[in-house]
Amino acid sequence: MKLLSISKLLLALLLASLTFGCGGGGGGGDGSSTGTSADPAPSTVNSLTSTQVYDILNNDFDRGYYPEEIVYRWETPIWVYTAGDPEFETAVQKFEALTGGLVTFQIVDTFEELQAHGYGIAASIGTAVDWDGSPHPGNVSYVPGSPNSLFGYLTTGELDGISYVNLGAEGVDDSTVGWFPSAVAEHELGHALLGGGSHIENFNGDEGISGELLALVDTYYSTPIGTPLSQIVPVLP
Repeated sequence: MKLLSISKLLLALLLASLTFGCGGGGGGGDGSSTGTSADPAPSTVNSLTSTQVYDILNNDFDRGYYPEEIVYRWETPIWVYTAGDPEFETAVQKFEALTGGLVTFQIVDTFEELQAHGYGIAASIGTAVDWDGSPHPGNVSYVPGSPNSLFGYLTTGELDGISYVNLGAEGVDDSTVGWFPSAVAEHELGHALLGGGSHIENFNGDEGISGELLALVDTYYSTPIGTPLSQIVPVLP
């Protein structure tokens, strides 16, 4: 098991009152849909150039609470607990397939296994909240059901601890508010993979794995952990 860094503790203490991320990844706070299954699949869209990917990762994608301008990401394979949720399981499978193996997962049968491992991503069903704590389709947090999208990390650049992908809440079904059933789960898993809460065009909450999101994930996971952001070589899907 990895040793936790003091930076991780400071992150939680300093940012406990701040909120990042989508606060709920899909539709509006009332769970209303912004897309239908008849709409074109956003995953076919990629309007980014290599220069734009570089600019987004260096300037636009909010990673301001990390102390260094380096690549912070998970070591692969990423241990993951799906909670048996079909939408989240689909999201995991799609990221592995669409990244061509750049992102791989080690799926565990129980949450206790992930806890014992000490770091990874866990689905938490029925605990999604918006920034104000109201029910929401999805969000990512360091504690289940929290509006705060915090990520633990080591000074070497590896993401650490357990990141929770909260899906659905009372009166809000995450599988019905996106472009397709797994869209919200894909979006939130995208946040967990990138270790950040910012949104960009075609990565807003209900579109699933867009070409833009895939470009960011491919670039990050083809780049060694700890690489200075200025040395990133963009990868387009």
